Amino acid sequence: MARKCCNLLIQVGIISLIVFPPLSFGAIHHRFSIQVIILGISIVWVIKTLVTGKLRYASTPLDLPILVFLGLGVVNWLTSTYAHNTEKELYLFASYALLYVLVAQHLKTTRRIIGLAFITLLVGSGESLFGLFQYLQGATTVLGYDTPNIGTVNATYFNHNHFAGFLILVIPIALGLLFGAAHFEKKFFVFILLALLGATLVLTLSRGGLLSFLLSSGFFAVCLSIKYVHRAGSWRNYLVVLLILIVCIGAYTAWIGFSPIAHRSLFETFFPNRITLEQEIRFQLWRNALPLVKEFPLLGSGLGTFHDVFLRYRPETLAQERQAFHAHNDYLELLVEMGIPALLLVFWTMGRVYWYVLTSYFQARDPLLASLALGGLTSCTAIWIHSFFDFNLQIPANALLFSIILAMTIAIIRLISHKHHSRRGEAAQRDTQRPGWKLILVALAALVVFVGFAFNFRTNLAYFYFSKAKTLELQHAPFEALQWYQKAKWVDSANALFPETLAAFYTELGKTAPHAEKWYQLAIWEYQEAISLNAYNPACYYQLGWVYAALEMEQDAVKAFKQAIALNPHITFYYEQLGNYYFSFELIEPALKMYQDVIRLNPQRMVDVLKKLQEYGLAYPEYQRIIPENSDYRVRFASLLKQQGDWEYSKQEYRRAIELSGKQPEYYQKMLTACRERRDFDCMRTLWQELWQQSPDNLEYPIQIAESFAAQQNWSQAIASYETFLREHQQATPQVYRRVAELYRQQGHEKEALQLYSRLLEQYPTDLSLYHEIAGIYQQRRDWQAALDIYARALASGLTQPDLYSQLGDLTLKTGNQRQALKYYEQAIQAGETRMTIYQTVEQLYQDQENMIALDLLWETYLLANKHNPDAIFQLVQHYNAREEWLKAVTLSKELIANAPANVTYRAFLADLYEAKGLINESLEQYRKILQIQPNHPQAQQRLAR
Repeated sequence: MARKCCNLLIQVGIISLIVFPPLSFGAIHHRFSIQVIILGISIVWVIKTLVTGKLRYASTPLDLPILVFLGLGVVNWLTSTYAHNTEKELYLFASYALLYVLVAQHLKTTRRIIGLAFITLLVGSGESLFGLFQYLQGATTVLGYDTPNIGTVNATYFNHNHFAGFLILVIPIALGLLFGAAHFEKKFFVFILLALLGATLVLTLSRGGLLSFLLSSGFFAVCLSIKYVHRAGSWRNYLVVLLILIVCIGAYTAWIGFSPIAHRSLFETFFPNRITLEQEIRFQLWRNALPLVKEFPLLGSGLGTFHDVFLRYRPETLAQERQAFHAHNDYLELLVEMGIPALLLVFWTMGRVYWYVLTSYFQARDPLLASLALGGLTSCTAIWIHSFFDFNLQIPANALLFSIILAMTIAIIRLISHKHHSRRGEAAQRDTQRPGWKLILVALAALVVFVGFAFNFRTNLAYFYFSKAKTLELQHAPFEALQWYQKAKWVDSANALFPETLAAFYTELGKTAPHAEKWYQLAIWEYQEAISLNAYNPACYYQLGWVYAALEMEQDAVKAFKQAIALNPHITFYYEQLGNYYFSFELIEPALKMYQDVIRLNPQRMVDVLKKLQEYGLAYPEYQRIIPENSDYRVRFASLLKQQGDWEYSKQEYRRAIELSGKQPEYYQKMLTACRERRDFDCMRTLWQELWQQSPDNLEYPIQIAESFAAQQNWSQAIASYETFLREHQQATPQVYRRVAELYRQQGHEKEALQLYSRLLEQYPTDLSLYHEIAGIYQQRRDWQAALDIYARALASGLTQPDLYSQLGDLTLKTGNQRQALKYYEQAIQAGETRMTIYQTVEQLYQDQENMIALDLLWETYLLANKHNPDAIFQLVQHYNAREEWLKAVTLSKELIANAPANVTYRAFLADLYEAKGLINESLEQYRKILQIQPNHPQAQQRLAR
């Protein structure tokens, strides 16, 4: 009974480590809870061993590598650059290792293994369903927390890559169940869930996850084909199942659709372009982290110290507010933190796992256990491949699942080997033995492990004291808070956070309490202690520098600030603070050098830096030196000067940018844009002249020069520039001649304008706009006959546009020949004239002639010509209303509304028509419909209220 209870508790503990860590955002903030659960499982296992009096420990191929790694970790802890972080990470690894051992010892039956595999599949499927629900809802948060991965399936993870890492651990287990299950119903159930998991993995848009899955799936298929190469029927069946699975994953993905807010497409995910690859931050992190390998080749910098030691090498392209906590490559990060021996140890361990699993897999006859073993090894392969591109094993939920799957795989192989060699009787004989001395040894080992983990839990007690101190400090009880700070430091003396916080506390006391020098001195001691614990923390040096500054220890302060810069040379904050400090005692040149570095590293800080320098009283000749000699920086600087109103200095900077760029046209255009905004025409003309000299064949520049005079309303100079251009370039475009003619006409030089238009007309006799221009000049002179003659010439050229006939009608009407004018208007209408004014003029002419038949047909023609233009038809409605033809207006309005029922303008006009005849109910009906379309329509509200 006791044994069953212990087994049940162990199983519940293992299942809880599969289910709950993913739900808590990957358990990144729940390491303590995980360690408590693992320690609880180990205590139950020891109790079971002691109660039953039977030691059933089965060795695994990872026992020796784990022990070696722990020994290497102890050495790494002793030599670490920050022992506290190393100790914390080492305890976490020990927890994972202990979990691996416990799971491997617990899974001694096929039933337990299959149960654990199904639980893993169900948890993965549940996460996938939740993630897809969020995805289809277009959610931008995960359980109320903002996520940086918009438009991807994240489920309960903050990062889509880490959720992909979780899925590639689960999917191979599902493959093992699919190919190993004996009953069709189970196969079908697993198949559906597998298709769901596959589609979800695709929609995570994780390149590393997809690549890892594809490569590990290839490994699975190769191993499967080797095992069943002599069974043609089986191999064909497996191939068909895989093809159907791929089709179902594609169908799932297509049915779910692709998020409209995704940060990239599926095509870009599978086939990134060259620019995307060049901008990939991972490659920059890897390249910059390599010098750390040379710096710490054998023993590494210490587990958990990558972030601190990497600050000196972080890429300049990494945004100032972003942090590189991990290398996005677990192997590279391990190489930096633990050195070359640790990496070789990891590869040796992986080799042992492959050898141990594959040698038994190919001999296994149990299809379910064999498939599950291959699925487990494939899961490990997938996460090992993904570890080249991300830090999934730094996410507790994924690391726990990996440990459990690895232990399950080893347990399966052990069970396969046990069945293969048929040694059940021997095993039972060993189980009946009661090796008392071994039980004592187990009890002692368990005691050592328990004491070791209990010692680690002191850090949590220290954080409890620390939190209490923070609370008291916020409650303005400084001396009570001081006691709790000191308690936290005493409990966990290796944590640099506590002396650093205590130093900051002393510094604040020095600002407000008496005997400031005493408190500042205490702060210095605490900061120095924090630095001795973690010498790679620039924030400590920076804070120490300000304490030195408060004590007027200028050289020590500058030295501390410079040390902070040396440890984090790509963050502008420290440069800017040192610049401010230099300025505080009027060291202008060093301060300017610091500000120059600020701008070089982060051009966005240029505005604030310039404002600060101007507040200090510096003028342009002094502070312009802080701008790096780079064309982009100079353009940005010039733009700022322009915004401040220093246009002359701004022009100098634009000029310098042009020179620094090698006179690239791009920088000329930037200065031209600025000149346009300032309406500095002389500046623009100078730039265009230079560009013309560089590209003599580009005739746009002289035209721009001439147009700049026109923009200044310097018409004579504009005309002179165009005339010079035309003399030198006889093959100018027609647009240039038109523009010159337009300027001539504008200035009253009608003769010259006519000459140019006539010259163009000889070249383009079918260009109706030229006839209009010439006729327009004649009409200004009131020379109607000359205008008619030019339009007659247009007709002779074969032009038949409706506006040509309309113009002829207008001119003929001015000469008093109404009959001929009407003919021209009729020809215009026949040619497709649609303008209302023309039809109204023709209507008046028909009325003068009392030609009622033609009058009736006139508006039918108008309706036909404007059948696709409801606004033109609405003009006819208004025309009918103006002529008091109420019935025609109402009938045509109804037709308009039938074709455009949501147009409130048409409905309002119809309502007014009804109201004008006293048809109130009909009018109210239209206003009600208007309010249904636009609930806040003011006219409808007023009319209904009235």
